Amino acid sequence: CEWYVNSVDAIVENGVVTINKTGVNAEVAAAYKGFKGKAYVTVKSVNSYYLELSTTSVTLNKGEKVKVTAKYYQIKDGILQEGIDVTNKCKWTSDNSDISVINGTITTNKSGVNGIVTAKYNGEEVNVVVSIASSFYYELKLSKTNITLNKSEQETIVATYFITKDGKTDNGTNVTSDCEWSSSNPSAISVENGIITAIKSGANAIITAEYNDLIVQ
Repeated sequence: CEWYVNSVDAIVENGVVTINKTGVNAEVAAAYKGFKGKAYVTVKSVNSYYLELSTTSVTLNKGEKVKVTAKYYQIKDGILQEGIDVTNKCKWTSDNSDISVINGTITTNKSGVNGIVTAKYNGEEVNVVVSIASSFYYELKLSKTNITLNKSEQETIVATYFITKDGKTDNGTNVTSDCEWSSSNPSAISVENGIITAIKSGANAIITAEYNDLIVQ
């Protein structure tokens, strides 16, 4: 047979048709001793889709909000088409009840929690890893805040450093020897490593302890 094809994107040889492009329609003809026959070949377009989020991980503090947007893309015949914003069309879910998500806006009223937020659209789904920072509060306390001494007497003050994490306070750490101690009247009342000494009678002084940027008197 003599073979013919009417498309530059198609090749026919000994009845074998090869088309190297999607979305093509071709007419294949064969001729033999005055007889002709035709066949029609269609190659469907190759399309794929995917969902993409503006970020795949977020870290925020208790009470903060963050907006995650979603775009839906089509790849048609190997060419990426412009994405469509489907943020408000997605189905948003969270695997942690302490983390809420509405139309891509993620928030929580609890610190120190983690979770996965999922966006679903048209059979596609992607995840966002969410981390809520723990809340910390630091405090420096002295064992005594008012002392009366006679001349040459000594008194020891203990400095304790407390850390409160997510509303729970630890038992404290003795940082007396790590503090920077000072006296407002060192010639009359001295202090060293929390040990206060009355050098002169009838004197007053303010003793200050400083640790980790915290100051108490």
